[in-house]
Amino acid sequence: MVKPILTVATPEQLHAIIDNNPDYADDVEPLWQHFCALHFKDAKREEYETYYELYLRKHTENEARLQRITELAKRKKAETIDTARHTKPLNIREPINRHSINSNKVTRQVLNLPSSKSHRGQTKVKKPAIPPLLKKALKVYNGKN
Repeated sequence: MVKPILTVATPEQLHAIIDNNPDYADDVEPLWQHFCALHFKDAKREEYETYYELYLRKHTENEARLQRITELAKRKKAETIDTARHTKPLNIREPINRHSINSNKVTRQVLNLPSSKSHRGQTKVKKPAIPPLLKKALKVYNGKN
């Protein structure tokens, strides 16, 4: 009567059933053999060990292995976060007055050169060249042929 229920049970459910009813331990031994073959293919029973004990042993070994891997991954991640995400101080430069950069008044005074005001009128401002196609379009637009 209980056999159909036991055949569809998961290993955790079978473990709970055996904990509550130790009389079913012999009846579910083939199921534990099936679970051992399914989950732990290379597992070998030790002397006088049931498949239930083999499954529990392998399951705890697997859990311990996964726990070690998880701890190792957490530790490595913490190390990389510590090394990669440090706040590093920057060398902050004093703000520069742009007017004093362009002005060479001080250097002219030191070198006894004349002021640059007399040379201002000699430089010509170069107009940007208008492309030929744009010139033609502007002539047509303005009505000049």
